[in-house]
Amino acid sequence: MVTRQRRWVPAFAGMTVVWATRVLAGLRSGT
Repeated sequence: MVTRQRRWVPAFAGMTVVWATRVLAGLRSGT
């Protein structure tokens, strides 16, 4: 369980960063 978490946590964080970047870019372009 711990090994799996350590493996998918970085991937989840990476997806969150990409998603957040797209959202911020969308808000800026929308405004």
